Amino acid sequence: MQDLKFSKEIELIKGKMAQQKTPPLPKSAKELLNTDLEKYKSNQARNTITKHSSEIQICYNKLVEANKSPQKGRVNVDWTINPEGNVITPGVISSTFNDKKFESCIINKIKKISFPVPPQGKAYYLSHIFNFKSQSELNKEQLNKAKAIIK
Repeated sequence: MQDLKFSKEIELIKGKMAQQKTPPLPKSAKELLNTDLEKYKSNQARNTITKHSSEIQICYNKLVEANKSPQKGRVNVDWTINPEGNVITPGVISSTFNDKKFESCIINKIKKISFPVPPQGKAYYLSHIFNFKSQSELNKEQLNKAKAIIK
């Protein structure tokens, strides 16, 4: 009889344990670093690029003035942010403009940007696609958005 009572108690305890939620396991150092890097990329690094976008726009404005006709296109650039937040090794990955002077202007502007220090004091690789449109293209987009809202 004692064994039966003891077995019922064990089953009761097992049932209660099965109902309890298992606490999440702590994240590994690698997972924590990846989380920090993703936050750095999506917040601090992207915000810094946005803050300096007017400087990159100057390059595009010079291109438009030199060609006397507005162009639209993309320039994909990558670089490394060193542990102090400085840009090293920037380069153009691809460009639809095929204009070395324009691309060099963008690279020179990026070299001057000072980024927040990356997490854990490690260098951080970043790439960014800059999209360029003429003012008339932007005006058309804004007009179309306004028409869609009115409908």
